[in-house]
Amino acid sequence: MVALTTRTQYIMARVKNSWMARFKKEAVILLIILGTIMVTRLPRLYGPIDITWDGGVYYILGTSLAEGKGYRLLNEPGEIEAIQYPPLLPLIVAAHQCLLGTNNLLVVGPWLRIFYFFLSICLIIAVYLLARLYLQPEFALLAALMCALYFYIYYWADTLYTEIPFCLTTVLFVLCNRRWDRTPYGIAACVLAMASYLLRTSGIALLIAWVAESLLRGRYRQALIRTGAALVPVILWQGHIAQVQNSQQYKHPAYAYQRAPYQYTNVTYPENMSLIDPFKPELGHADKIRMLQRVARNLMAMPQTLGEPVSAPTNFWQAQLEAVLSLFGSKWEVPQWLVTIPITLIGCLVIGGIVLLWVRHEWFIPLYVISSVLVTCMSPWPEQLSRYITPLNPFLSLSLLYLLAKISEWRIRQVLGRYRKVSLTLTVMLLAIIFLSQGLTLTQSYIRGNRQVTYYDMNGNEVKSPLLFFDYRWEPVNTALEWLRRHCEPGQVIAATNPHVAYLRTGLKAVLLPLEADNERAQQLLDSVPVRYVVLDTLEKPGISERYAAPTIEKHPQLWKLIYLAPNGGARIYERVHQRLEQGRHD
Repeated sequence: MVALTTRTQYIMARVKNSWMARFKKEAVILLIILGTIMVTRLPRLYGPIDITWDGGVYYILGTSLAEGKGYRLLNEPGEIEAIQYPPLLPLIVAAHQCLLGTNNLLVVGPWLRIFYFFLSICLIIAVYLLARLYLQPEFALLAALMCALYFYIYYWADTLYTEIPFCLTTVLFVLCNRRWDRTPYGIAACVLAMASYLLRTSGIALLIAWVAESLLRGRYRQALIRTGAALVPVILWQGHIAQVQNSQQYKHPAYAYQRAPYQYTNVTYPENMSLIDPFKPELGHADKIRMLQRVARNLMAMPQTLGEPVSAPTNFWQAQLEAVLSLFGSKWEVPQWLVTIPITLIGCLVIGGIVLLWVRHEWFIPLYVISSVLVTCMSPWPEQLSRYITPLNPFLSLSLLYLLAKISEWRIRQVLGRYRKVSLTLTVMLLAIIFLSQGLTLTQSYIRGNRQVTYYDMNGNEVKSPLLFFDYRWEPVNTALEWLRRHCEPGQVIAATNPHVAYLRTGLKAVLLPLEADNERAQQLLDSVPVRYVVLDTLEKPGISERYAAPTIEKHPQLWKLIYLAPNGGARIYERVHQRLEQGRHD
């Protein structure tokens, strides 16, 4: 009896020591993860979140919801109903505005930035927990760090885009979906699946993979339940779109080109993407052959595209290699194909990990990655593929580390020492290259990419805050918009490359410059609004000012008067001659 008690105590002590050792290891890993997030995020955790481009649209829609006006683009004449972006992120913006009691960007923007900071913490921890389902703690830590140190993960954490919240909901979804047989987790999985779609339309890929997984496993009743849950957000959002498109406001817009296919925020994704190039609408619509060519072109680029999220964007690789060569006195400009090769090889290893997961019947992640890739390949913007793939980073990192972990297990079983040494050396070299590129990218981001952005309070006082790789060509535009806010007549309309930012900075209704190659037609479209002020910029991408607006203004000098010129020529404001504007209205 005494011997049995002693043995029991011995076993319990061993279990306790094992549990304590595991707890200490997990605690150390958690501290490493939190420390990495703090180092990469805290130095720039002040000032408003970036609302350039899509961020401005989300903020305006959130303001509309907070003010009880519905889901409307307040910058547009007539405050038209929005049909492109699903409403969950605007609802988050609206919640912040309601809690703070204001829609002032200088008040709400910093809190949104802090909110995204906490989302980043939750995301990286969730990635680690996801990786632990498949990997040992050391490999799971590498997967979490690979995600935390990827450029676009910490870049989008400062921007009011859906990338970070969408990435978080998908990772949490997979965690809950693994325990689908338990009711609380099953309900949570349904909610997270719906939330993913209501954050981004591309969340349809997750819903497809969710249902397909059940079908592959022969669980047809489960597939039926999942199909019903998946259809709820799709029907609600698509029903809203159908209702708006059948409304009189949609059929009779406030101005001639308000619902033109190139109006990237005023029409649906399918309509905008039906153009060969949405920023060059004169090229026309893409037929079936062109659509297939688009998908094929993007598919061919996918191995490289899948290699970037687990390392660094191509342009950073190129800059880093040139910097290394400069240490040896070389001024050779590195060709892009030279850095494409290692990134593509890494992408192939990621694909290998996805295949291995599939072979081992871990079907959901491969299904989700494949569905997302196919949806992304329909994009007419090949230069933005890296952005669209960013939310897949946790699953791509997991796939790569899963492959490396299985190689490690294979290495241990090898009798011949040379196989062990070669595989170990290659694995260490690969990880060293990946984390070196990510570390250098992070360093470069803070040394060269940390830029100050100027805002203005209601009294016109300057307020500056940092943003990573904010296009410096926006600064003269911001100054011009502030000048316009102080000097413009109330109730007038602005035409600009980014009308949403123009509205948020001036309070005036703002529309997109007409993307019309025919200058006479473009002038007629401006008159149909009617536009009082045109803001020209030198942003180059997407080049709307340079390619369309500037030639139109130059061809009609009698109709437009230059009233503001930025010191460096980075922005110009033209005012419509009042008498001719009134005449145009009567005509």
